Amino acid sequence: IYTLDFGKDFPTLIGVGLASQLHLSDPWASFYSSQLKTIYIKNLDQQSINFDIKLQNKINPFFIPSLVMLSEQILIYSDINQKGNIGIIKFERQTNKFTPLIISDSHEEKIELCLSNKYIYVGRFGINHSKLGSKITQYDRSNFSIDNGKVIYESNMDDFGNIICNNNQEKVYFVKNISKDSFTFRTEVAELNLSDQKVEIISDLNYVTNIIDIDGRLLIPHIGKFYILSGRSNLTADSLEAKEAKETKEAKETKEAKE
Repeated sequence: IYTLDFGKDFPTLIGVGLASQLHLSDPWASFYSSQLKTIYIKNLDQQSINFDIKLQNKINPFFIPSLVMLSEQILIYSDINQKGNIGIIKFERQTNKFTPLIISDSHEEKIELCLSNKYIYVGRFGINHSKLGSKITQYDRSNFSIDNGKVIYESNMDDFGNIICNNNQEKVYFVKNISKDSFTFRTEVAELNLSDQKVEIISDLNYVTNIIDIDGRLLIPHIGKFYILSGRSNLTADSLEAKEAKETKEAKETKEAKE
C-alpha cells in the first residue's frame, strides 16, 4: 500500500495488506494484514507515529474487520471471538483499553461500521440464510454511546449490507435482499432516506453484491462492468482533466502570442 502526494511522482510505501482507508480528513491511514491478523494505523504526516491492533480472530481466514476513527485517541472496530461470533470493540489509544460494545449471539451474522460527518452507522446482517434478518442503527458521532442508538431500518430478510453512508448526508445506501420466495434470490441497491426512514430500490440488475463510492459517484460492479448509480457520468468535468485543459489552453495562447 502506497501514498502519493497530489502532483508528485514518487509514492511512499506504508505497508503490505488490504482494506486500506483514510481517516479524520486524511492524515491517518489504516490497513489490515490477513496473514498477521493485525490492523495497522499510521499517521501520514509523521510516519513515526503508528500503532496496531491484534485481532482475536483465529477461526475465519476470510474475515476483514471494519474500522472507524472517532478521534486520534478512540477507534471502533469489528473482531471475531473464539466461538466465531462477531463483535464491535472500542479501543482507547491513550490508555490501551479495549471495551466490547456488541457481541453477536450467532456466528451467522456480520456487523458493519460506517462513519459520516454526523453519525456512526452499525449494520447487522444475517448470513448463510440464517433468517436473523437485518438492522441498521444510527448513533451520534460527537457524543457516541452504544446505548443511545436509533434503529433506522429493520427487515426480516438477510440483506448483503455493504453500507455507504458518506456519499449523501441525507441518505444511506446498502444492498438489500428483495427475493420474493426461497426459490429465487434477488438483491438490489436500496436508498434509505434518513428523514422518514423510507426505503427505495434504485437498481435493476437482479443480483448486486457491492457498492463503491468514488469521488461522489456510486458505482455497482456487475459481471465485469461498472454501472454508475448516481453522480456525474461525464468525466470531462473532473478536476484533473479541467486542470490539464486549462494548462493546454494557456500554452496554446502563449505559443500564439510568440508567433
